[in-house]
Amino acid sequence: MSSSSIRDAILLVSRSLLAVIFVLMGWEKFTNFPEASFFMCSIGIPLPSCFTTIALIFELGAGFLMLLGAFTSPVSFLMAAYSMATAFLGHHYWNISEASQHDMFIQFYKNISIAGGFLALVVTGPGRFSLDTLMERNRENRSVSIISETNT
Repeated sequence: MSSSSIRDAILLVSRSLLAVIFVLMGWEKFTNFPEASFFMCSIGIPLPSCFTTIALIFELGAGFLMLLGAFTSPVSFLMAAYSMATAFLGHHYWNISEASQHDMFIQFYKNISIAGGFLALVVTGPGRFSLDTLMERNRENRSVSIISETNT
């Protein structure tokens, strides 16, 4: 197995591992909408039903795009920003009682770490096993076909 094949396989695993939490949490918001909205309200988010809807659409949509490797760089950037925002909005351990503080501390830094993984994907791209690569190859093939047709 070549080093580029190993790199591409690792990028596929990386995308999948980063995406799975978003798909699961988006699905949880969808199937437990009242509880998710209540949580949003409890942390002071205005219009909790509206923001729960936005969050579940983003988490499911971006999570599936990441799994497929579609629009990887822009989606990764948005997911990094989302992870940072949710760390500060939802896991502000510095304002929590000591009993729950450690759990929120872990959640906060988990989100920060996830953002770092997404920022790495912004610059590395999705790897060969992705829709981005497939779409790029199709564009290249069409360009070659158009050039061949104009030369004949």
